[in-house]
Amino acid sequence: MIKDDKQPRPVQNENETNAGIAIKERVAIRDIGAEGRQVTITLDDEERRTLEDLLDIEDLTSFTAVANLRPLRKDRFAMKASIKANFSQISAVSLKGVEKQMDEQFRTEFWPIAQADPEVSPELDIDYADEMVEFYESNWLEVGQVIYEQFVIALDLFPRAEGEVFDWEGPANKDDEAPDNPFAVLKKLQ
Repeated sequence: MIKDDKQPRPVQNENETNAGIAIKERVAIRDIGAEGRQVTITLDDEERRTLEDLLDIEDLTSFTAVANLRPLRKDRFAMKASIKANFSQISAVSLKGVEKQMDEQFRTEFWPIAQADPEVSPELDIDYADEMVEFYESNWLEVGQVIYEQFVIALDLFPRAEGEVFDWEGPANKDDEAPDNPFAVLKKLQ
């Protein structure tokens, strides 16, 4: 759910839909203005359940993202954003739920798709080698999709509780056992 002074405009035609995006928040370029715009995204129960199902996380009790958009040059826009969420993931060690709190900050820029070619925008290779640049094709910036992608990137791939260590001994199966001494094999043949 978007919360700010300017609600998103209705989709004008079927080419501008955002179907399939997990967090469906878009900002019309015309609504950003010279001073920029702040957008706060707070997911409701149904949206949080959708993320839980998509990402195999549990108990997503809160999810809030704040995105500050401001215009740059050449139809480009900067976004500085934060994501705060409380949820649990299954421990890769004990298979028990592990409570997680996320407080992630990131920056990105939105550029028109026509500027995606380094020959058109040579600074893409030099200045933006380590930066995140998103390209847009219409008059909308898919802020929700970028928030979702950053949330996924920030998730712990191998969650575990504090101090939890994977302590494994012995072969995982019979085929992994150490081979017998060659002389013991010969003795078995007698």
